[in-house]
Amino acid sequence: MTREVEARAQEPEGQILSVFDVLHEVISEPGFRGCAFANAAAEYPHHARTARKTAELLLAARRPASTGDGAAAKRATG
Repeated sequence: MTREVEARAQEPEGQILSVFDVLHEVISEPGFRGCAFANAAAEYPHHARTARKTAELLLAARRPASTGDGAAAKRATG
């Protein structure tokens, strides 16, 4: 998603708006079944701690893209 957002806009303000555009496109696709991380946490209640912790770690890795110049996100995603 980071690459798609950066391809659409160079300025931080435009990138923020692009995040919502990309998310809208993804969730509007036929067959979209929701957030894989939330689904995993809900579908495996006996492993809820593991699934939740994994989801939190992966989502935390995405947060740097929404702050600063995105340099931390680029390092995390390559």
